Amino acid sequence: MQNTMKDGDLWVKKERIDVLKEQVAKIIGYQKNNGLVAFLHDPYLWVDYFNGTLTKKVWKCNPFVFIDIGPDGEVRSCGPSFGNIKEMTLADCLDTAQAQEARDRMKRCRKPCLQTCWARPEADSLSGIVRDFLKKLESEHAAGKDKKAAIQKAIGSLEQFETMLSKESKNGR
Repeated sequence: MQNTMKDGDLWVKKERIDVLKEQVAKIIGYQKNNGLVAFLHDPYLWVDYFNGTLTKKVWKCNPFVFIDIGPDGEVRSCGPSFGNIKEMTLADCLDTAQAQEARDRMKRCRKPCLQTCWARPEADSLSGIVRDFLKKLESEHAAGKDKKAAIQKAIGSLEQFETMLSKESKNGR
């Protein structure tokens, strides 16, 4: 969901749109049967999004309704962080120059990205995710044992993802 680059590793390619439609139908069916899934918009808009046919007439961005507070405390709403709740109050985070710049940027945005406004550029590729992780790991100055455990956990997650991709590839998906 958070990938906005058409040539990114996580972009749903046209030949995989049918798989996306199937998955959306399954999620909608699950929601109808169990009522446990909330949608911010019609989930079939994702098909238009990845087909490149989504327009601003159909999707009205709502960037001032949501904020994302990550596990690291970083506060953002569509783009870079504008504060950290571990260092200041949420009200102070929302009052920074970076927060005002983010609001101004969102007002001018004309891209029908279908995001819930916490898109992160580093999420556009696995290598970007890894680079961001390593940068944060270095900035945390984690002790040797803690750092090694975090790296092992990250490698395990990447290996699970790689296994899933390999299975999909073998199944022709």
